[in-house]
Amino acid sequence: MKTATCFLIAVLLLGIAVRSSAGEPPFAVRAIWVDVGSYNTQQAADKTLDKCRRAKVNVILASVMAHGALMHKSTHFLHTVVANDRYDPLGYLIENAHASGIEVHAWYSVYYEGVKGLQPARPEWLCTDIDGMRMADSYFLSPQIPGVNDYLLSVMKDSLAYDIDGIQLDYIRYYGSLYDYSEAGRKPFIESFGFDPADFVDHAERIVPADKDRFPVRVLRNDSSKGKPWETKWIESLMDRAGVGFGFVTEKPANLDALRAPGAIVMSRYYDVSPEMADAIERYVKRGGSVLWLDAPTVSKSPKIAKVLGIKAEARWLPEQWRRLEAVGDHPLSRRVPGTQFRATCEYAPRTDGGTIVARFDTGQPAVIVNHYGAGRTALVCFNAGGSTGECAPQLVSGIVDWLRSDSGVTMDRDNMAAKRAQWLKWRADQVTDLVRRVHDAVKAKNPKLDLSVAGGFGGTEYYTCMRDGRRWMSENQLDFGNPMDYCDTLEDLRYDLAVHKASVPAEKLAAIYPGLGLYTRKAVNGKNQTISQDADVLRDQLRVLREEGYRGFALFCSAQLSEDQIKVLADVGGK
Repeated sequence: MKTATCFLIAVLLLGIAVRSSAGEPPFAVRAIWVDVGSYNTQQAADKTLDKCRRAKVNVILASVMAHGALMHKSTHFLHTVVANDRYDPLGYLIENAHASGIEVHAWYSVYYEGVKGLQPARPEWLCTDIDGMRMADSYFLSPQIPGVNDYLLSVMKDSLAYDIDGIQLDYIRYYGSLYDYSEAGRKPFIESFGFDPADFVDHAERIVPADKDRFPVRVLRNDSSKGKPWETKWIESLMDRAGVGFGFVTEKPANLDALRAPGAIVMSRYYDVSPEMADAIERYVKRGGSVLWLDAPTVSKSPKIAKVLGIKAEARWLPEQWRRLEAVGDHPLSRRVPGTQFRATCEYAPRTDGGTIVARFDTGQPAVIVNHYGAGRTALVCFNAGGSTGECAPQLVSGIVDWLRSDSGVTMDRDNMAAKRAQWLKWRADQVTDLVRRVHDAVKAKNPKLDLSVAGGFGGTEYYTCMRDGRRWMSENQLDFGNPMDYCDTLEDLRYDLAVHKASVPAEKLAAIYPGLGLYTRKAVNGKNQTISQDADVLRDQLRVLREEGYRGFALFCSAQLSEDQIKVLADVGGK
């Protein structure tokens, strides 16, 4: 009898376990971003809600402010308020979603005002780059111009009149590290810190005098990078992450001739080197200057530059893939070569001609080559360091600059230029954090149970590339959850992103990270790239990886791409 009872208990427990794994949702949060077009009419909203119910979605992140349109009533919004007494998109969505047990969070594109074609409501509030230019294809409001954060907060507080379940902040960042250098944006900083960040270009000695900057490092702003802010952003953020203080110099031979030596100039994505600039580079190195050249396969096309760098005027391309660096020999720099994994584009394999290989890729090709030329020295990094993943590149750059400095006979107790760079970076990040805190306080004052979340990453890179300090917000309990956008083409890339979250987010906060997965892919159709729904099997595999890695929820981008096959996959993981 006792044996039978034990057997029965075991069977019951097994049944409970089976029901738990098969019937209960393994993901507590099953969210989807709903674009404006998916609920801007009652018919569209009904169709979207039907899909969400069948997909077992339990959280809708509804786009309420984007491209100059607002989907809820407001007395503060400066563009078009779509909601009216005939149809209130957010109100209708909330009422019908709540009837099905689905939460609705108001998702704001915060500092992003819209694409070109939209008339800016307050042109004086827009960001400009280091050259005084606005974005080529869109408008971003400046977090540091007085009045901007007050305005945005007033609009978001209007949504608290609705029965929303929370607010999500997207585009809660700058357009990039190259912004905001507008006069109105710089003025408060200058008043607080006593220097003008615009002087980082061609006049860095105004920020840190020569006697306080014994080994001046300058980054070349080549002419081709103007109008391409992403190119400058990558090298700027790389140098800041490496902790190397620097200023910019524009592409003029006279600017190189004016550089002090010893010192260093950094070249990144500098593909078209004129004969005049090649001569100036050679002169600088001959008189004791140093060159750090990043990602420039075309250096092999210039016999003069190739000679300075210690390579032959030839190279071959290598495919993009995950790699590691391996130290070579007993060179002082070899001891500073990091062995962490990374992925990078534009890799190539030059042959040495007098230069010394101090690091190779794990596939055997040269990765870092150093050379002495005249009274100076050079270092060539054979991959796109600025656009690479992980911490390998900033660690490598830090080590290279330390070697260039010490090999030049210069010792420094403090990098004063790095301290100035850090002040400018942190001050801008603090302006974004100020708005996050104020929204948090407004949300919790309305109802402590309402959630505040952000869409975007939580790794350290975002702080340097766009001044989004997600790790700080999470650590300081400003956020209830976060949705990093892990739109990956391969499971290997997804696992890498998930590992970054685990390494970046405090362990006690990791349970509140719900990765964002893309429901779309881009595919060539009739010779043109088109956005189409992702294969449902890809979604199934990605959800499996999330479960294996211990994540408790996800968010899907976006409702416009949600297909019937994807709905079936989601219904399987969504429980009863």
